[in-house]
Amino acid sequence: MYSLTMDVDTVVELLAGKGVSSEVVENFRINKISGQALLRLSEEDLKELAPLIGERIEVRTIIEDYRYNKVIIREWRKNCC
Repeated sequence: MYSLTMDVDTVVELLAGKGVSSEVVENFRINKISGQALLRLSEEDLKELAPLIGERIEVRTIIEDYRYNKVIIREWRKNCC
C-alpha cells in the first residue's frame, strides 16, 4: 500500500510495479514527479513524460486509481475518528 504522500522514488516504484515502461519511469524520475505533482499533471505534461498514447492511458489510469484511493482514505479518516 502506498502512502497518501509519495516521494519521487515511491512514484517511480509504483509506476514500475504497474508495468510502465522503463523509459517512462525514468522520465518521471528525471522530472522529479512526486505524488503531489502526479495528481497535478496536465495532459501536456503527460504527453512529454509518456509520448505514446498507450503509455499515457496506462499512466492516467494509475493516477486516477491513486486519486480515488486518496479520497476514500481521507473520507474514512474524517468519518471514523
